[in-house]
Amino acid sequence: MPSDDLSDRLAKLGPAQRAVYDRVLAARSAGPVPPRTSAESDLVRIWQEVLKKDVVGVRDSFFALGGDSITSLQVSARASAAGIRVTSRQVLEAETVERLAELASRAPEPVGRAADEPSGEVPLTPIQRWFFEQRVPRAHQWDQTIFVELADAVDASRLRAALAAVVEHHDVLRSTFSTTGDGWRHVVGAECAPPSLEVVDLALRTPETQDPAIREETVRAQEAIDLARGPLLTAVLFRLAPARADRLLLVVHHLVVDGVSLRILVEDLDTAYAGLRGGDAAPLPAKTTSFRGWGEALQHYARDGDLLRQADYWRSVPDPEAASPWTCRRGTEVRNTAGRGATATFEVDPGVVRALRGEAVRAGGASPLHLLLASFALAWRSRTGRNAVQVDLERHGREHIADGVDVSRTVGWFTSIHPVVLHVPETARAEQVVDAVRRQFDRIPDRGIGYGVLRHLTTGIGAELAALPRSAVSFNFLGWFDRPSDGRSLFGAPVQAPAQLLSPDTPRPYLLDVVITGIEQRLLVELTYATDAYPADEVDALGRELVTALGELVDLHSSKGASRELRSSGVAGDRLADVVRQVGINR
Repeated sequence: MPSDDLSDRLAKLGPAQRAVYDRVLAARSAGPVPPRTSAESDLVRIWQEVLKKDVVGVRDSFFALGGDSITSLQVSARASAAGIRVTSRQVLEAETVERLAELASRAPEPVGRAADEPSGEVPLTPIQRWFFEQRVPRAHQWDQTIFVELADAVDASRLRAALAAVVEHHDVLRSTFSTTGDGWRHVVGAECAPPSLEVVDLALRTPETQDPAIREETVRAQEAIDLARGPLLTAVLFRLAPARADRLLLVVHHLVVDGVSLRILVEDLDTAYAGLRGGDAAPLPAKTTSFRGWGEALQHYARDGDLLRQADYWRSVPDPEAASPWTCRRGTEVRNTAGRGATATFEVDPGVVRALRGEAVRAGGASPLHLLLASFALAWRSRTGRNAVQVDLERHGREHIADGVDVSRTVGWFTSIHPVVLHVPETARAEQVVDAVRRQFDRIPDRGIGYGVLRHLTTGIGAELAALPRSAVSFNFLGWFDRPSDGRSLFGAPVQAPAQLLSPDTPRPYLLDVVITGIEQRLLVELTYATDAYPADEVDALGRELVTALGELVDLHSSKGASRELRSSGVAGDRLADVVRQVGINR
C-alpha cells in the first residue's frame, strides 16, 4: 500500500483514535513489559490462563485483552488461591497487572471462617425473592444444567466421590426451601446425604435411540429435585461409547446456582476427580464468603445511605412507552407460559466471534455487552418502528458491597436484574447507538445491583419501584464458557441440554427473552418468545437482523480499533503499511 494512501486513511482518524493508536503502536515497538515481582509473575500467569493469551505484559489492558466482569471474578478467585488478595472490582479498576499488584497488598481480608458460619437460616436475596414472586406452580422445576462430553472413560465411583467433595465444599448445595406463614424460608444444613450419581449405560444403542433415553433420564433427574427435603442437585453419567463420547448431566435448582456458579462447579469437580487418582481428593481452592454471609451483607447494604440515595435514579429509568409490550398478533389473548413459548436460535459467524473477542474491538472503545445491546436495539427499531425499548438486564450480581465480602468463588444465585431503556433515534447511525449505550451504562450506579436490593429488601421504596412500568423484554449475556487450555480437563465443551428446564405451566415473566451464550469460539443467540404474541417468522427476522447488526458493529469497531493501533508520526511509511497489513485495516 502506498504511504500516501495510508496517510489519507490516517488523516481521517479522530483525536481519540489517534491517541489510542499511538499508545498501541508504541507498545508494539517496545514489546510487552515483563513481570518484575513475584506478585506480578503470578498475576501474569493467571491472566494468561483466564484470558487464553500466550503473552501478557504487566502494562497490557485487561479490557483490550478481552477481560470483562465475569473473567474478573475468575482472576480474583485464582489470585486468592495463589495467596494474592484482590477483588474482582480491583481487577476492573486497576486494568493492568502492574497496578493490580500494587493494590493487592491493600486488599481487605475476606470474612474469616469463624465469623462466617455457612449453615443455618439464610436471608432471602433479591433474586430469590423475585423468583418466589413469580408464584411458579411447580417451583421445584426451574433448573440450571451442565451437560458436557467427557474426554476419557470415567470411573463412576471416583466421580461419585468427587461430587460428594464438591457438595461438602459448597455449602449452599445443602439448602432446603420451605413455606411458612411469613413466606419462604431458606436453610443451609450443616450436613447432608452424599449426592447420588445415576449411571445409565446406553453403549449398545445407536445415537438415534440414545437420544430419547437421555431425555427420559433427564426428566427423571429434574423430578428428583425436592426444595423442601433435598436434594437440589442430581447427576447422571451416560455411557454412550463407542457411538459417542460419554456425557455427564448435572441438574441444579436455579435457587442455588447461576452461570458463574456452574463454571466453579465444573472446575472444582474436575480438580476433585483428578486428585482422587491418588486415593485422596485434591484440596479445593479456599472458600470465599458463604452464601449466608452474602445474604446478611445484602441486608446491611439495604440500609446504607448511599444506596437509598440511588432511589431517585431508579425511579427515573422506567419509560411507559418504551416498556409497553409490542406484539404482532393484536387482539389475541396472550397466555405466556413455558409450554406456550418457543425458542429461535441463531449462530454468529465465526469471524465475527473472533473479532468480538479480539483486542481491536476493545481498542475501538466498546465492550461485547455494549455491542450486543446496541445490535438488539437496532434490530428492534427495524422490526417494530420504535425508537426505544425497555429491557430488564440480567448481570452476574457479584458486586463489591462491603469490605471483607468476597464471593468470587462462592456458589449460589447472585444474578441482579435491573431495567434499562435503549434509545435509538430514527436518524442515529450505528456507531452513535453504541456510544449512547456506553454512556448510559456509565451512569448506572453500582453496576445495577442496587435496584434489586431497593426493590425487594426495602418496603416503601420497593413498593414504589414495583408500581413502575415493567419490562416485557429481558436480556442476558452469559459470557463465555471455555474449557481449560491445558488439555488435561475431564470435561469437553457443553452441549445442548436434552429437556426443558421449566415445567410447561410455568408463567414466563417476559414476552421475549434474549439470551446470548459464548461456548468456545461459538456465539449463540436464543430468542424465547410467547407464541401468542409473536409469529415465528417475525422472531426469525428479528434474530437475523440482530446478528447482521452485530456483524456490522463488530466490523466497525474492529476497524476503529485497528486504526487506533496504526498511527505514529515517527514511523516510516513502509513500516506503517506492514503493520496495516498485519491487522487488516485495508480490508
